[in-house]
Amino acid sequence: MINLIISTIIVVVLAERVADKIVPVVFKRQFNEILEDEQKLAEMNEISTLALIANDEEAYRGLQDEMNELYAKIFFKKIAIYSSVFFGLLSAYILLAVYIFSRSYLIVGQILLIVMIYYTIKAIHHYFSTLLR
Repeated sequence: MINLIISTIIVVVLAERVADKIVPVVFKRQFNEILEDEQKLAEMNEISTLALIANDEEAYRGLQDEMNELYAKIFFKKIAIYSSVFFGLLSAYILLAVYIFSRSYLIVGQILLIVMIYYTIKAIHHYFSTLLR
């Protein structure tokens, strides 16, 4: 079991790195759209801050609404692109792990559980490291 945990974590980390390299190349148009939208979001954030400083509550609320829509668009586009590449890479490992570690497909659930625990720990770490800055 420990071999499965260690190998799964190694594969997950490698799949993340490979996905970071593949996405800008394979999904070039979508990746460029995300970068453009992130730039627009940064500009809107600056304008929103200026509206808040100027005490223009109507402009501030309007910009916040637009920023929320744009952020959701960016977020879900990233999720769709990165998860498809990541799980495409991970599925090859899952098929291989079924034959290496066990002849049972129950191992698929164990691998997915390890992946979920990994990302939960990573998210908690990111949250607290951001909080402490």
